Amino acid sequence: MTNYFNAYQLKAGQTAIFPGAGDVEVHGRVVLCGVGLAGEASEIVGKVKKVLLDSGGLITDEHRDALSAALRDVAPVRSTACRQLDIGLAMVANQGLAKRQAAQPEHCTPKEAHRQQCRWALCSSAGPAGRAGLVSAALSM
Repeated sequence: MTNYFNAYQLKAGQTAIFPGAGDVEVHGRVVLCGVGLAGEASEIVGKVKKVLLDSGGLITDEHRDALSAALRDVAPVRSTACRQLDIGLAMVANQGLAKRQAAQPEHCTPKEAHRQQCRWALCSSAGPAGRAGLVSAALSM
């Protein structure tokens, strides 16, 4: 997995075209990446809002495609942010996975997810049924 992320980071870096891209000494470029990540996250939130408003939380194929496109756009920006900080994307990905695994309870139902603040476990481990539970939990708040 490390080799994949390293290769991805190199390829994504070739598409990062802005003044100072790749120059780890330029503080403003890290800020630019942070603003880019915030913009992409905002797009994702907008798509989720559309799911809730348009279909009461039911994720259609159209919604899934829109969310996939928005999530796709986050990856290269995250990779570029890592590059600007001179840290490996593989390291960040592995640290994120380790953090989530350490925090994941052995069993997490949708009701427990709301109480235990482990909603991400539904998305990552339960597949479509878990995602439906996540949306149901969000709607019932």
